[in-house]
Amino acid sequence: MSDAAPIDPSALVALVRRLRGRDRAWTAGAAARFDAWLDAVERDDAARVEIAGRLAAIVAGTQHVGFFADLGIAPPDGFGAELRRRALHRLLPEDLEDDQLKDWLRRLFGDPRAASWALSIPGDRWQRLARLLDIGAMPEPARQRLAAEMLEALKVLSARIAATGVDPGLARVYPDAQRSASPFLEQQPAVRTYVDGWVTALVAGEEAPAEDDRPVRVMLQQCRDVIRRIRRNTGRTGVTVSLTFKLQRLSEIVDRLELLLDLLDFTQPSAQRDAAWMRFFRQQVRACADETSLRSVWRKGTELAALEITEHAGRTGEHYIATDRAQWWAMLRSAAVGGVVVAFMAIAKVLITAMHAPPLVEGVLVSLNYGLGFVLIQLLHGTVATKQPAMTAARIAAEVDAGQAGGARAWMPRVAELLVQVVRSQFVAVLGNVCVALPLAALLTWGLLAAIGWAPASPEKSAALIDQLDPLGLTVFYAAIAGVCLFLAGIVSGYCDNLTVFHRLPRRVARMPLLVSIVGERRAQAVGAWVEHNFGALAGNFLFGCMLGGVSLLGTLSGLPLDIRHVAFASANLGMAGTVLWTHLTWQPIVLAAVGVAVIALTNLAVSFTLSLMLALRARRLDTRGIGATWRELVRRALAHPLDLVRPPPAAVRAESPVAD
Repeated sequence: MSDAAPIDPSALVALVRRLRGRDRAWTAGAAARFDAWLDAVERDDAARVEIAGRLAAIVAGTQHVGFFADLGIAPPDGFGAELRRRALHRLLPEDLEDDQLKDWLRRLFGDPRAASWALSIPGDRWQRLARLLDIGAMPEPARQRLAAEMLEALKVLSARIAATGVDPGLARVYPDAQRSASPFLEQQPAVRTYVDGWVTALVAGEEAPAEDDRPVRVMLQQCRDVIRRIRRNTGRTGVTVSLTFKLQRLSEIVDRLELLLDLLDFTQPSAQRDAAWMRFFRQQVRACADETSLRSVWRKGTELAALEITEHAGRTGEHYIATDRAQWWAMLRSAAVGGVVVAFMAIAKVLITAMHAPPLVEGVLVSLNYGLGFVLIQLLHGTVATKQPAMTAARIAAEVDAGQAGGARAWMPRVAELLVQVVRSQFVAVLGNVCVALPLAALLTWGLLAAIGWAPASPEKSAALIDQLDPLGLTVFYAAIAGVCLFLAGIVSGYCDNLTVFHRLPRRVARMPLLVSIVGERRAQAVGAWVEHNFGALAGNFLFGCMLGGVSLLGTLSGLPLDIRHVAFASANLGMAGTVLWTHLTWQPIVLAAVGVAVIALTNLAVSFTLSLMLALRARRLDTRGIGATWRELVRRALAHPLDLVRPPPAAVRAESPVAD
C-alpha cells in the first residue's frame, strides 16, 4: 500500500460522524450503524484491504512518541500555565499536524461527543474491527516504526521520571529524591538496559528481547511507593498546588511507562495484550476529549490540595466534637465566651451603621468589627457555633474513608454515632452563643437606657432589626449566604494551616533575628509554636468577618438583594431591639423573630456543613452511596434516644467513641 493515495483526515472524521449519527453514547441506533458497517467491511475484501492499508500508511508515516509519551499526561508547565492554555484553546484551537499520530486521534475524538460515543462502544466491537483489519499483521515498515517509536517513548518517559524526581520542589518534601539511591534515578539505567535488549532483538529479527522487564517494574513500584509516602506525609510537610501538579504528572508518567511495558510484553497471552491495547486506546480517546477541559485540569490540580486542606480542618474538627459530658460542659462554656463577644460586636455594628458614613467606609468598618471580633473570640478560646461544620465535616469524611477501607457497611453505625456527637456538639454551641448573646445584649441596652436614657438602636432601627428576622422573607436566603461564607472560611483556615506547615513558618518565626533579639530564643520558639497552632484559625476567622461585611457592602453598592444573617448576631439583635421596643411590641412579633433565629441557625449549619462534607468526600474520592443509609441510622437513633442529640448520656465514655483518638 505504499502507492496509496494520501490519507484525507476529513474522510476519517466524516466516517466517525456517519457511524455516530447524532448519538453521544452507545444507543440502539448507533449500535445498529456500527454493526452494519462491520458486516459490510467483513463482506467486502477490497474495502477491508484498503482500510487496513490506509491505517498502516498512517502508522508508518507519522511520529508516535507524542502519542505514547504526551497524550493523556499532564504537561510540565504547571497548573496556571495549563489553565491558561486550555482557556486560550477555547477561543483559538491548536493547529493539528499530519505527521503526528496523536493529532490524528485528536481529529477523530477531540469532540467530547465523539469521544463519549467511542468510549461507550463495547470492547468486543473494537476487537472485531481489529481482527477484520488484521492489525497484528500490518506491513513490516509499519511494525518496525511502531516498535521503534514505542521504545523511544520508553526512554522519554524514563528521562522525565528522573528529571521530575530530582525537582527541588519535590526534594523539599522528600530529601532522598536527589540521592543516587532514589528510585526515580535508579529506574533510568533499568529502562535503558531493557530498551537496548529490544533494539538487539529487532536487529536480529527476534520477537522479543532475551531479558524480561521485571527490573523495570520493580523500580516503577518503588517510585509509586515514594509518591504514596509523600502524599501520606503532606499533613506534616504541607503541600502546594504546584507540588500537587508535579505529583500528579509523575504518577501519570509512571503509569504510562508500565502500560507500554504491558503492550511490549509478548510473554503474556494474546488476550491480555489485547486487553492492554484496548485499555490504552480508551485512555487515549478519553484524553483527546479531556485535554481541553478546564474543569478537568482544575479537578486534577486541586484534588490533593483540597484533601490536605480538609485534613487540617479535620484535625481541628476533633476539638469541636463533645463525646462526653465533661467536654459538653466545656464546649458550653467556650460558646458562652463567644456569646459575650458577639453581644458587644452586635452593638458596635449598630453604632457603625448609625454613623451614616459613606458606603465604602461603613463596609470596611463593619468588616473590621466582624473580623477583629472573631479573632478576639479565637484568642479568648471561645467558640462561634457556626464555625463548627467546616471542621466537623472533614472529621466525618475521615471516618467514612477509614470505614470504607474496611469493606462492607460496618462503618455506618460508627459514622452515625459520630453524627450524633456532632449534632449535640453544634446544639450546645448554638445554645451557648444564643443564651448569652441575647440576654447580654438586652442587659447592656437596658443599662444604657436606665443610666443615660440612650440606646444603641433607635426605635426605628430596632423595628428594622425585628423585621430582618422574619422567617417568611429573605431570611433563609441571607442565612444561606452566611453559610457559604462559613464554608469558605473553613477552606481558608485549612489552606493557611497547610501553608504554615509547607513553608515551615513556625521555625522561621522562631529564628527571626529581630524577634530573637527582643524576646530571646526561648520565647521566640514559643511564639513560633503559637503561630503553628493559631495562624490558620486566626486567618479564617478574620476573613470570615470580612466576608460577612463584604457581602452587605456588595449588596449596597450593586443594589442586589445581598445580605447575611448569622444566628449569634441575630439573637443579639433580637435582645437589643426587643429591649428598646418592649413596651410597644405584642407577643406575636417576638415569637416570629424567635422562630427566625432558629431558622437562621439551621440554615447556617446546614449550608456550611453540606458544602464542607461534599468537599471532604470528593477530595477523598469516596463512595457516597452509603451516606443516605447513615442518615437513616441517625434518624433511627434520634427517635429511639432523642435526648442523645442534646446531651451526652451518662454512660458515654470517650474511649468507646469513634473519635477517641
